[in-house]
Amino acid sequence: MGVDGDFDERFGSLSSVFQPIVDSRTGLVVAHEALTRWPAFPDTSPEQIFDIARTMGMAEELDRRCIASAVAAAAQFTPADHPPRTLFVNIEADAMSSENSSTSARRLSELLRSGGSQIRPVAEFAERSLLTDPARLLRSADRLRRDGIIIALDDVGADPDSMVVLPLLAPEVIKLDRSLLDDDLPGDKLATLLAVLAYASRFDVALIAEGIETERQKDKAIAWGAAYGQRFHLGRPAPSMHPRRRPFLCCHALLRRDR
Repeated sequence: MGVDGDFDERFGSLSSVFQPIVDSRTGLVVAHEALTRWPAFPDTSPEQIFDIARTMGMAEELDRRCIASAVAAAAQFTPADHPPRTLFVNIEADAMSSENSSTSARRLSELLRSGGSQIRPVAEFAERSLLTDPARLLRSADRLRRDGIIIALDDVGADPDSMVVLPLLAPEVIKLDRSLLDDDLPGDKLATLLAVLAYASRFDVALIAEGIETERQKDKAIAWGAAYGQRFHLGRPAPSMHPRRRPFLCCHALLRRDR
């Protein structure tokens, strides 16, 4: 798909779907991750959409629209008298303004909390953000934490170099990259996996295994200590949220908070 004059109009027409995050030991849904879809670009990945938006200087605006759509849609599925639902929301850290990062982080926090008491937001940053602009990411995460928002790091294990700066972010939730589910991991991947597992155990970090497509992969993740998982074997994205079957408590930090 090329850049054309209609892109800035069509990319604003988006919708949110929700992929369940499941307690792999019980099969119960504990949270959802919001994913954005563009009806005008059904065959284009979100990564490609954001790449085009960056070339047009519109990445930050697009990111805000995605977040607002996700939180508003999730709030619609949660009655006011219903316990809050935990919602993972992807954040494009490189879309945040570097010229006024404090203002950008404040606006981000307001968007994430716009669902009120119905939504318990979790800000999900990609592992690559730690390597591309760690200072900006750390400033943003600090502001979000002060506003009571949980921090999750996605795709952990995709790049072993991120382990050096992982303790600086100190996420409450780590989402393991799907490549770590492969059989016969090469030495560097295995070393990264063991380092992540040791870190999570030491600091009581919740682990979510991504990319679970088979029962065997689910069992492998549980054996690692990843109590939670997501992907098609556990639940497909849907335009509505799964019925609540247990408290939406996705990580140890939230469990402590709700006691």
